[in-house]
Parts: sequence; structure tokens; C-alpha cells
Amino acid sequence: SCSLYVKNLDSSVRKFVMTTMEVKEKERYVSACPVFTTTGPTRMERFVLCGQSEAVGCRRIFPMKDAYGIHRVQISVAIQRIDPAYIDGESATVVVVKDREFRVSAPYLSMWSRYFRVYFQVDMKEKKEGRYPIKDENISPDDFQELLNVINPTDKPITSHNYMKLLEMANRFEMPELTRRVELFLIDFERNDLSRATAFRVASDLFNLQLVQSSLLHRWRDPRKLQNELLTTGEYAKLSAETKALVNER
Repeated sequence: SCSLYVKNLDSSVRKFVMTTMEVKEKERYVSACPVFTTTGPTRMERFVLCGQSEAVGCRRIFPMKDAYGIHRVQISVAIQRIDPAYIDGESATVVVVKDREFRVSAPYLSMWSRYFRVYFQVDMKEKKEGRYPIKDENISPDDFQELLNVINPTDKPITSHNYMKLLEMANRFEMPELTRRVELFLIDFERNDLSRATAFRVASDLFNLQLVQSSLLHRWRDPRKLQNELLTTGEYAKLSAETKALVNER
């Protein structure tokens, strides 16, 4: 396999390193003999690293076969200054979560969230005071900080540790793009460390994630995969009767 890590070279400034690795050709030949063949389609991978919070970015792996020669990938690096979702100064809008203040960019947060778009525009006492409280008991200051980090231009990764809370907040604050990104994470089983049965239950019974559900149901047209990946797992017993009926129709 071909793999690449991104290394942060300067953690003292609010910058990020975005490295793009592109495997341009599915197969290369030397003297009519294949040097390497990727097992997946040609694609581009991006690594985004926040200078202030991470030392090393996430690794990406390109599975390959017939790799008995030297192969090359094209790599480009851009170091850019960013305007984050949370900002300092008089232009900031204050969102309050359990007495903790977050100074955010209202236009940026409104771009992501229908809820905040309306909240910031309605002429209520919050607008006059310039403070917008979030009173949900199940959303902590750390949760909201995680949300801001993920939707920032630096794209803090969605992981098996934060995806559930992100889905809850995406639903609460009406953030369809964040939901879509979590769905893409959930169907990337090479990276998410989740079982397909777990992802299916989350998509079907806990949240309405059509992309994840339809992707797995399509895969499970193969009876052996359905048996091994769902029916014999503990997650199957936790499914609702309606979801079990949907599975058994196949």
C-alpha cells in the first residue's frame, strides 16, 4: 500500500497545512509490465492539519497490488491563513453555552446552520444584548467547541468518538451539510473503526441517514454478507421491529 502522513511544522500560528496527494493513473507500465495497480478507483486525498491543535495529520492509505516496482504520487502543499468560525474582536457574536461564552462569526455559523441563521436575525432581546444562549441540557460547552472545530475551515476530523454528538447537534441546529459529512464518514469503513451493523442501527433507528442505510442495504443483497455483518451480531437484536422488517424484506 501507499501511505502518507502530514506533519505540522509550526504550531505557534493559526495556520493550517493542506496537503493533496493524487494517484493520477490507475495503472503504470514499464516495458509492458505493470509496476503497480491500485485496487480502488483513481482519486484525490486531502489532509488538513490545524496548526494549533494537532501535531500530525491523519494517514491515508491507497491499497495496491502487484507493487513490485517503484511508484510515484503527486503531492502539493498549501499553507494558508484562515478565518475561523470563532473570532475575537468587536465584530464577534457571543453564543453562550452553560455560562461559557463563544465569540463566533455569525455569517459563518449561519452559513452552516439554519437554526442560527434565524436566531441571529430575529429581533428579540438576544439580538439587542448581543448574547445568544443555548439552553439545551444535553449540549455541553465542550460539545459546542467540538462542533465549531469540525465546521472550521481546518476541518477537524469526524471520528468514532465524536460522530454521535455531532449528529445530535446537526439535527438540533439544522445543519444538513454536517449531517452529510458524518454520513460519508459512516460509510467509510476503512477509516471509521465501526461495524456495519452499528452504522446501520445509527442510520435507521437513531437518525434518518438515508445514504448510510441505502448503501448498506445494497451491500446486503448478498445473503452471506447480510448474515455475517448484521444478522449474527448483537446490534440486530437492538433494531426496531420496523427496521427488522425492512431488512427481512430483502
